[in-house]
Amino acid sequence: MKRSPKPSLALVSVMIKPETLADRLARRAYRPVYRPGQVNPCPGCGRSQWIVGRTSAECAFCEALLPLSPDGGAQ
Repeated sequence: MKRSPKPSLALVSVMIKPETLADRLARRAYRPVYRPGQVNPCPGCGRSQWIVGRTSAECAFCEALLPLSPDGGAQ
C-alpha cells in the first residue's frame, strides 16, 4: 500500500507597516481646505478670520490649520 505524500506547511511572514495619522486622514471623506476668495468658516470654532501663508491658513481665533486648496479656490 502506497502512502500519499503529506502536504507541507509553509510559514509565511508578512510585514505590515503601522497605520499613521496621515493614512487615517486620507481615508476620511471630509477634508476641509482653505479656498482663497471664498468664505471659509473654521471647522473648529466657526469663525472666518484667517492668517494665510504659502501652504496653509491658520484660524486667527482657535489656531486651527487648514491646507490651501490645491486648485487655487476654483469650484
